Amino acid sequence: MIRALSHLFSTGFGLRLALALVGLSLAVVLLVAAPAQGEGGTTVTGRVVNVTSGADAPADLEVTLHIFGTGGEVDTTSVITDGDGRFHFEDVEAMDDSIYAVTASYHEVLYSTRLDPHSLEEPVELLVYESTSSIDDIVVNADVLLLRGLDGEERSLVAFEVVSLANAGDRTFVPDLSQPAMMNFMRFSLPSGATGLEVRSDLPGGDVVSVGTGFALTAPVTPGSHEVTYSFRLPYQGSRLEYDRSFPMGAGTFRLLVEQGLGDVQVSSLEPMPPTDFEGRSHRVWGASELDPGTRIGIEITDLPQPGLLSRLGDALNDGPYLKIGIPAVVGAVLVAILGYALFFRGAEGAPAMAGGPGEVAQVAGASSAPLERRSLVEAIARLDDLYQRGEMAQGQYERRRSGLKSRLLQIALES
Repeated sequence: MIRALSHLFSTGFGLRLALALVGLSLAVVLLVAAPAQGEGGTTVTGRVVNVTSGADAPADLEVTLHIFGTGGEVDTTSVITDGDGRFHFEDVEAMDDSIYAVTASYHEVLYSTRLDPHSLEEPVELLVYESTSSIDDIVVNADVLLLRGLDGEERSLVAFEVVSLANAGDRTFVPDLSQPAMMNFMRFSLPSGATGLEVRSDLPGGDVVSVGTGFALTAPVTPGSHEVTYSFRLPYQGSRLEYDRSFPMGAGTFRLLVEQGLGDVQVSSLEPMPPTDFEGRSHRVWGASELDPGTRIGIEITDLPQPGLLSRLGDALNDGPYLKIGIPAVVGAVLVAILGYALFFRGAEGAPAMAGGPGEVAQVAGASSAPLERRSLVEAIARLDDLYQRGEMAQGQYERRRSGLKSRLLQIALES
């Protein structure tokens, strides 16, 4: 037997068999040492901690584990905390390409914390707070307003604003919108006529609500630092813009950045500061510190970009005074010239004199009824102008109907 084994090992086959036996032995050792797959994953343990001074850890609170897969799928599991706020999730599979988070709703405010998929076995702390409707602990640390030229053809600027705020207390501020007169919500200023408002923040939930000359956020504000950013378009008339900037919540510091070459800037209560580059563009800078709630700052920009000649002509024709007075006068003059031209040449051809009352144009037998239709159109335009000037017709309806009448007048003139 020994001689047979010695013969096997002396050949290539024996050597391969020996290596296979060694590999099998190592595999058995590893399988015994490692936990069996499919018989359970990691246990995620943690505790809900109430950070508000003097408050107890919430018991019997529902806590949910969310697992977000790369394909968009979401797996959720919920448990209830014990008397000390502790919780645990069994058999949680660790996947490197997934996102893990634990959430809980306390006093109707959602709190969350994100987990590291490589450290699921480490204890989790989910911080919650008692709530308050008092805004006294909300402070604006810094406010930066940046103005840039957008489109001279449209006479508008684009504004970006970044507000860094903080809840300096140990309770979550929850806006009370049931009593708007108390102003217990975060308010942000907007200039008159601003359009295209877009708001982003790191605050969970909530809505953007129009309030007076600005907007408010209804999102809860947890203790700590937060950031609200928003942008809007700011139209201007002519070459001048006035912006009365208010600070409903005050500000620790305020910085105004205006793109170089945008225009001549005049500001009140702000000190000039060294220019700065932002996104490859140079900006002039003004600043102020320790602004109390309700502070107002005047911003005036002149020599703003202007549209081209054709655009300015179109604006002039569509502007209110020109639309109400200038266009009717021009159309009236054109119509008088057309009627005079027609009467002159028809009189030279032996057309009969006026056959009706004053202001009526006599018609030649078999002749076109264009003069009568022109008169009717002119009278209809005059009535429209009168209704619009008295505020009895919407501008859109007025412009559409007037455009139709003018088109018919032009058609008649071309056919004459």
